[in-house]
Parts: sequence; C-alpha cells; structure tokens
Amino acid sequence: MTEQEKMLQEYMLEQEAVSKKMFEERGAELLGIGKTKAIGKTKDGNVLMRFLDSYTGTAGVKDGGGNEVAGYSTGLGHMNMMTSWTIFKMISDECGIPTQNISVDPENNILTAKLVTLLGKGMPFQYNGKEWISKGVEVIARNNAVGSYLKRHPNVEKGTSLLNEKGLPLIECSVKEDEAGDPIFDKNVFVGSGYVSEQDYDKVSLWTQQATKFLTDFFKKKGLELQDTKMEYGYTQEGILVLADEISTGTSRVWHADGTSAKDKEIFEATC
Repeated sequence: MTEQEKMLQEYMLEQEAVSKKMFEERGAELLGIGKTKAIGKTKDGNVLMRFLDSYTGTAGVKDGGGNEVAGYSTGLGHMNMMTSWTIFKMISDECGIPTQNISVDPENNILTAKLVTLLGKGMPFQYNGKEWISKGVEVIARNNAVGSYLKRHPNVEKGTSLLNEKGLPLIECSVKEDEAGDPIFDKNVFVGSGYVSEQDYDKVSLWTQQATKFLTDFFKKKGLELQDTKMEYGYTQEGILVLADEISTGTSRVWHADGTSAKDKEIFEATC
C-alpha cells in the first residue's frame, strides 16, 4: 500500500467514525459510507447524506467518471452538497421533476432526503463472464464526446457534439457496480432484462435530457460549458419516481470555453 493509499484509507475510516457519531446525535443509524458520502437512516424512515471532502478518480487523478477514491480536498463536501441541493431545487422548479430532497444542514454538510429504492438496484447481470449485482442505474447525458465516450469510440474526435436534432444530449445508461466498471448497456438490455420498465426508462431518459438542457443553458450564462453529467432515479416509499442522489462537481464535467476544466469552487460559486 502506497502512502497516498494509506492516507486515503485513514481519512475514510475517520470520516466513518465522525459520521456515525453525528448521525447518532440526530437519532439516526449509519448505514454505510461510500466514496463521497456517508449514508444514514432516521427513525421516521428518511435518509441522511453527509457529504465528504473526498473525490473520485483513477490512479489518484480526479475524474467524475472514476470508480475509486482518488483524494480529498478541504471544503469539497460542503461545495458538492450545496451545489447539488441548489441544482435539484432548480430542476424541480424549472423542469417540474420531483426530487428526494427535504432539507439541508450547511454547517454539518448533511442533507436530509426521502428514502428511495434506486431503479435497477439488486438486479443480477452478466458482464465479462461473471455475474454481478447491480447497485442501481445511472443515466448519463452527453453534450459532447469526452471522457469514457472517447475510449469506447476512438474514431470520434474529442469535443464532437452529441446533441440530437432537437438540441438534446445523447443518453446512455450504465449499471452501477464499481468492480465491473459500471458497464453501459442499451435500452433493449435494460428493459429486456427487467432492470427497469420501458415506461420508466423512457421517463428518466426524457427527464435527464430536459434537466441537462436546462443546466447547459444555465452554465452557459455563467461562461461555462457542461460536457456531460449523470443522474440517478428511484421510487419513494409512496411509489413516486424522483430524481435521487446528487448532481455536483463530482458527477459532472464543466469546462471553460478554452477546454480547461472548471474548478470545484468555480462551479460552486456559479451555482450557489
């Protein structure tokens, strides 16, 4: 184990202990800790999400499409939480898309949300000769060809527009499973394998296109360009399909006009 890996491991263990204590003080139980958030459950059935300062990437390099903890930066959790909270509210107000969010505690980086069952969670799937269990479905909206899209389509030039004739982004869906590399499947696989119903697939695809179009126009007014983003959806205990999890600096690529990545603080300030 490298010194960097050891440092990250110690940080995540520390944050797990801190989150457990903070949740218990609120009468909640720690359910687990992910790459960028600790998750708890309250007695009334809601969910607490404590945003951490960690970020995802590959081999220590920050990348929203990465599947491992690549590092941490003081204040990032607060910026991600407030960015996501604000974006969810804008999407709800401007696009009419319901979300799981209830309230936010900026001082402690804790967001309270409705408990949801993510689309596709718990479904088995075959990939690379192995059977996996899905942790959910991610809906990816791509305005331009960047990131993993280029790896799968090496003949496409970086930055090529992927918008359709209506100016809406290309939609791809992936199965959440870090060890499998979050494989992307087409609609026939998702619907045919029972991950999601055709109605839900079409609805979340349309919602993601609408929300991404809104965010693209929003960031454009701030002098920034949204390249791609990913969203998750799930059903509340009342059976309502809602936008879930987060949309933040860790789940979206936002660039300057010259092709350089916008910094977390720049995205936070542009949004909040």
